[in-house]
Amino acid sequence: MAEECVLGVSVTDSAAEESLKEACGTYREEARNVAPDYSPETVNTDEWQATMNAWKSLFPSVTLILCFLHMFIGIRDRAKKKFGEIYQEVATRL
Repeated sequence: MAEECVLGVSVTDSAAEESLKEACGTYREEARNVAPDYSPETVNTDEWQATMNAWKSLFPSVTLILCFLHMFIGIRDRAKKKFGEIYQEVATRL
C-alpha cells in the first residue's frame, strides 16, 4: 500500500487494551495519511486478548491471524507436558 513507506506503532508501557489501542492507533493515523479509507484485511497477532480487541476497535472489519511463532509456542508448551520425551520429534515435524 505505501510503496516502500514504513508505517509504525508507538511504544507503550502497558499491555492494557486502551494503551495498545493508542499505540496501534499511530499506525492507523499514518496509514490513513497515505490512503484515507485504508483498513487492513488481516493483521498477525500474538493472541493476547487486549491486542486483538485493540486492532478490532481500530479496524472493525480486520481478520486477525495468529502469528506462527506464537502458535508454535502454544503447541510446544502443551506438547512438552503431554508427549515429554517425543516432543523434539513432534516439534521437528511441525
